Amino acid sequence: MSAKPNVRASTACKIVGLDILKLNEAISRGVYRCAPPTTPGSVRIFGEAAMLPLYFFARLLDYNLPANWAGPIACDIADHCRDSDDNIVMLLGERNAIAFGGSHPTLVEWMTEGEYDEKHKNRGRRYEDSIALEVVRLTFNVRNVRAIIADMLQHEIKQFLAGKSGPL
Repeated sequence: MSAKPNVRASTACKIVGLDILKLNEAISRGVYRCAPPTTPGSVRIFGEAAMLPLYFFARLLDYNLPANWAGPIACDIADHCRDSDDNIVMLLGERNAIAFGGSHPTLVEWMTEGEYDEKHKNRGRRYEDSIALEVVRLTFNVRNVRAIIADMLQHEIKQFLAGKSGPL
């Protein structure tokens, strides 16, 4: 099983631990922009690479970030590590300040409405070189995330071939 198969959105969500309804809602609201394209009436198909941002999206939702933040952040993180297995460090501060990157995260700010401020004009208050008085730090080990996705994908394929699951 050396080929990397594509799977339906429901299987991709199962692999990353995400409720398919949350994904469908985020896609329909336009807040998860990195979903593979599809046509009306067709099943959305995910390759292994498309499951990377889906994994980040699921974890950010697990940390209670609203979908309108988690979607764009997950896609940005996946873009950042597309060709790299470096760790992704994410800092969450007050007033919606978010930073992510390698060992020295760069600041990415979010407007109060939850819309991504691509020009980073919405600068909140600062506390002596920090984005907040209290900062939550998340580190995603990208190499391990890729391995988890690959392992779970192989598990789902084996389940399918053994007749223990529905279509992939």
